[in-house]
Amino acid sequence: MDISDFADVADSDDQLEELVHDLLDAAADILVDVDLPRTQVSELQGTGGEAKHVRIERPSLGPVVRDVEWLDDVDEAIDFADHLSEEYDYSIDQHYLTNLFKDSFGRAGQHIDSYQEQEDRITKNIIADVHGQGKAELIAPLEGLDIETDRVRIRDGVEVRDYEDGVVLGEDSLPLMSDTFGGRHRVYNDSYLRIEFTENDLLAKVPMQAINLYTLAISLSLGGLVRDLRTYISPVTYSMHKWGRKMSSGQPTGFGVEITEKNGPQIQATLDLLEPYFELSSEPYETPYAAFYNFSGPGNLAISHYGRAINTWSIPDNTVTFTILGLESLFIQLTAGETPSRDVPRYAGFLIGNAVDMFDPITVADYISSGYELRNQWAHGGKPDREPSELEAWLWAILRAAIYVFYWLDTYTSLLDQGLPLGDALIDGETRESVKAELDTFDVTEYMEVEYLKSD
Repeated sequence: MDISDFADVADSDDQLEELVHDLLDAAADILVDVDLPRTQVSELQGTGGEAKHVRIERPSLGPVVRDVEWLDDVDEAIDFADHLSEEYDYSIDQHYLTNLFKDSFGRAGQHIDSYQEQEDRITKNIIADVHGQGKAELIAPLEGLDIETDRVRIRDGVEVRDYEDGVVLGEDSLPLMSDTFGGRHRVYNDSYLRIEFTENDLLAKVPMQAINLYTLAISLSLGGLVRDLRTYISPVTYSMHKWGRKMSSGQPTGFGVEITEKNGPQIQATLDLLEPYFELSSEPYETPYAAFYNFSGPGNLAISHYGRAINTWSIPDNTVTFTILGLESLFIQLTAGETPSRDVPRYAGFLIGNAVDMFDPITVADYISSGYELRNQWAHGGKPDREPSELEAWLWAILRAAIYVFYWLDTYTSLLDQGLPLGDALIDGETRESVKAELDTFDVTEYMEVEYLKSD
């Protein structure tokens, strides 16, 4: 899909095409002989499979464009604005024209002699704006997500990409934060996320929170913890605003993962399942802490605990404890009656074992029981006789599967309305068969890789 293709938005407007031509001709005549000021910027450039901040100096068209009172002094601009107001009830301002001219002539004025070949695309962008279909592009270098291919498509307009030589991913004004040139995040070598979005998307409203929806969906689907290190938003049409997010503090990410073509549909399914539960909040926390505030139940606590578990993977007592807390937040709070902790292993074994064909109920229960045992040892000052590295990964897989099961149950069944009757299902055949019947159409492999707990 071409991000600038708005051919289907509306019928062509011949008068608008003429007005755009006249406007650009008039603007070019005004700007062509102006001595553009020079500015120093930091470009994030792709090279050799990674991206680096490179300091450059270039001409800058923006200040010169902003100095002209287009809507007061330039007849072609006034005629253009009047047409949009009369035909579409759409008002523009100086900022709109600045975006339009920078796109037409280039930020450095490099296209001021060749803009004519872009007039059709520019007109289509304007048509998109006046019909409420303004569009922007997000670029976010990621940490913790390796990609072996050039790109993996997640959904229409959403891709994970490898860094390409010569591609400029974003630009920062100088001086830039010390983290960049101090070396902490000067080089990005995993992958980056590219998203096309419209003015009605969550990304246009609160980008800093909405990006968590995508990174958490990737993390949950693949089993790691993925974070955006830097976020650039560039307008494609002229109603949208440029936006940049400061760099990450460099906090450890946790457990890295790899994405392949096979994972694209699974991440898309995860986004489709989680997006209705994603809400903007007044709490500006970053991943994984934002999950509690941005996601509603039934899995917000569990997602948040999962993020903490992965974030502390190198500290076994912490990661096991957070995983157990995540399971408890589902199986204690969302089941019928008062559920003691000792019932969580068998409840989880029953539900996950019956929801996921490749997961053995007894094995699931045994792993969770082992997690409880280790957590209790640490909680009472004991020291385990082994490092639970494999147990960590198995518990993460169980928690991820449980999160999917509970969100799926809430979306497609009424089982959670009065509390999931797992206790009854373990002792009553009719209830057990009723729960199993509801789970027949659930397939966790649509959402995540199943690498652990396969029954023999």
